Order: sequence, then C-alpha cells, then structure tokens
Amino acid sequence: MAGGIMTKTEHSLARIEAALAATRWDASLCAEIRAAYHRAVSHGVFEALSTPERLVRFLEKHVWAVWDFMSLTKSVQEVLAPVSRPWQPAPHAGLARLINEIVLEEESGFVVDGRSASHFEFYLHAMRAAGADTQQIDGFAAALRDGIAWQDCLDRFAPPPAARFVRITLEMAEATPAERIAAFALGREQLIPEMFPVLSGHLAVATHGRDFGPFRHYLDRHTEIDGEEHGPATQQMLEIWAADDPAAGRAALRAIQARVDLWDSILSSVSDLPGADGL
Repeated sequence: MAGGIMTKTEHSLARIEAALAATRWDASLCAEIRAAYHRAVSHGVFEALSTPERLVRFLEKHVWAVWDFMSLTKSVQEVLAPVSRPWQPAPHAGLARLINEIVLEEESGFVVDGRSASHFEFYLHAMRAAGADTQQIDGFAAALRDGIAWQDCLDRFAPPPAARFVRITLEMAEATPAERIAAFALGREQLIPEMFPVLSGHLAVATHGRDFGPFRHYLDRHTEIDGEEHGPATQQMLEIWAADDPAAGRAALRAIQARVDLWDSILSSVSDLPGADGL
C-alpha cells in the first residue's frame, strides 16, 4: 500500500482475507480458496472485452449466472428466514433481515418501462439495449414456466459451459445450510464487487450504435450494494453458520472454481471475434 491507498490487488486481498478470517477452516483449504478467488477476479476475460461485439458475446454467456443467482439466494433465505406456520422468530434476526433485503433488491430493485423489475429482468433489458441475442435464455425461461424440468431446459437451451455452471449452482441450492451459505457468501457476494468494476471499465469502447448504458447501470448498482452493504455483512453468515464446517469451505471453493471455469469458456468464445487491434 502506497500513501495509505490500497491498490486493486491489495483491496481484493483484504476482502477475501476478511471473509476467511470469519472461518476456522484449515490453512490448506483457505489457500485453495484464496488462489481460486484471485483467478476469478483477475481473469483474462475482462481484458479481452475490447470491442462492442465481444461485450455482447459476454452478455449472452453471462446471463445464465444472473438467472441462477436467485435460486441460490432463495435457498439461503430458507435457512436464515424460514417460512413456518405457525410463525416462529428467526434464530438470527439480523441475518434474516440481511437476506430479506437482498431478496427484495434482487427480485424488484430495478425499474423497466415504469414497473418494478428483478435484476434478471433488468439484465435482459440491458442485453436488448446492447443488441444481444436473448433467444436462448428467453426460451429457457418460457420452458420453465411451462413446467418442463430445469435439467431438460438446460439441455435444450443453454450453452454447455453455462449449463455446467448452472447445474453446480442448483446443486449448491440443495446442499446443507452451511454449504449453501458458504457458496453464496464467497462464491457470489464477495466476488461480485471485485469483478464488476473491471467490467464497467471496459464499457468505454466504441459502441457503434449499441447502448451499453443499462448494462453499466446494472454493474454500478451491484458494485454499490454488494461492495458496501451485502458483501461485508455476509461475513457474519459465514461466522455463524459455516465457520467450523470444512464441507462448507469445499462448497465455497467449488463455487469459485465454477466461476473461473465459466470465465475460461467465455474468454475462449469472445476470442473467436476480432479484438480492438483487429486480431
């Protein structure tokens, strides 16, 4: 740190170290999580998004991770703010409030065409504004509404790398409470504030008639709420629910590695398109 100002790398280190400090997982597991975390937040896919066409390709691949987020989030809500009749107070009211606030924001925090919209719906709006193809994800959502099993919907509509990512997420949503919370806290809430500002920085590329304004708004909104509010608060989730459970640590590692694998696949896909230098 120079002059008391942290570099991006130092900031990332501080974030993951603070989260891991809330646990008592063994040193080797923490080292694996730390390494995977840094691979995710410093991945080469961000530098590769050098043209509007590459950004659009990214949107088309990343939207699947936007959709599956709510399934994991809802599974954590079942743990921290369970629905019961007759009603009983949640074991930790502060954590119940946190997860309920996250769900409220994610399900209805944006406005599209004058009505409340989920983050997923706003992401679709951002895709359309940028000229991205939403046919696959729209078909997937329609098939789900028709009652088709999610596994069959994935097989039919999702690109294989995205399908693998979503399957891991939905498996996590059925795991133990500690594993769900660790995957959510470290695999989502601690990662997003580090990754999305980098993405936002690449929106300065020439747009050639494409509107990336809604996508920038999406990124900035997530960076603000996850970095300043939700991310730090999820450390308490880890401490209370997962600190002494090595299986939770392994779930977190699996979730982060799944993100790295998704980034690898997107990097390979966008690299098929010409970059800013025409190569």
